[in-house]
Amino acid sequence: MTVAVVKDERTSRSIKRYTSLIEAIDNYETYTIPKSKYRLYSLVHKYLVIPAKLAFSKHKKIILPSERYSYLLLFLHHKKVFIVCHDLHDLMDKSSSWWRRCLDRNFIKLLRYSTKIICVSEHTKEDLARIIEERFLSKVTVIHNPVEEFWFENVQINDSKFAALKKRQFILLVGTNAWYKNIRETLKALAKVKSSLIVRVGAVDPDLLSLFEEDQLIQFNGITEKELQWLYQNAALFLLPSIHEGFGWPVLEAMASGCPVVVSDRASIPEVAGDAGLYFSPYDMGQMLKNINKVLLDRDLQLEMSEKGKAIAFKFRFDIYQSRFSNVLNKE
Repeated sequence: MTVAVVKDERTSRSIKRYTSLIEAIDNYETYTIPKSKYRLYSLVHKYLVIPAKLAFSKHKKIILPSERYSYLLLFLHHKKVFIVCHDLHDLMDKSSSWWRRCLDRNFIKLLRYSTKIICVSEHTKEDLARIIEERFLSKVTVIHNPVEEFWFENVQINDSKFAALKKRQFILLVGTNAWYKNIRETLKALAKVKSSLIVRVGAVDPDLLSLFEEDQLIQFNGITEKELQWLYQNAALFLLPSIHEGFGWPVLEAMASGCPVVVSDRASIPEVAGDAGLYFSPYDMGQMLKNINKVLLDRDLQLEMSEKGKAIAFKFRFDIYQSRFSNVLNKE
């Protein structure tokens, strides 16, 4: 096997998910950055052991599953390296120090030393074009993230914690509290609609809990993928109010599960949701609430959006992703 992929046990859930999808393309050998309670041990492997192993390996082609591993390009000039660029929102985080943003920007600029840069959306490609020189843009190709087949399957769950959700329509809100997810302002706006039931998968800032009535907000943490799938399939709508996304996997999961999507009109989200989404500006909570109300009050619209969403999600199947990714590798 002439291809190897870097795997990081310390990274985010989404990067681990993407790495597993790459591994499913073919039987690539993996070089793993270990997770350890000793931070120094992990750092030595990340910045010394793995670079050395890759540099002296027999593999001619190396896949780096995230822009976070761009530093490895400094050690792999004699290899063909394919690096995936997911998003650049760290460069837009105004709460981050200027030196941190400057460091991140310089790491992104290292992508020019790769053989091929695979962006997960056209929007990420546009963001990248503002960072690297124009002459290196010929290295960039776009391969959208896929959605796994199981998201299209119907699931049944008999769990008492979901009992209340079988009696009422609910709005589903999934994701972290990162600044670009816009969760805080969204929850403030939703709290004013006392008749709505909001299901939040993820954290809620403690000071926001007092804004909601007792039966208005249900929060889940640490649920399984199957439970999340059930929530998608039974929600009246899925809400994504992000200011920025590199791709927007939750939108794709929701559509594959048949859930209508009310989503932000920014970044890559329209690229993923297409004409299945009902859009609003993430800075206009009034329009967001109007769109939510429109969907909640119209069952026919829910069914129409559900069918459109499934049809669009079907275009993001794994076999399509597998073919495109393999073609990029084989051409070089």
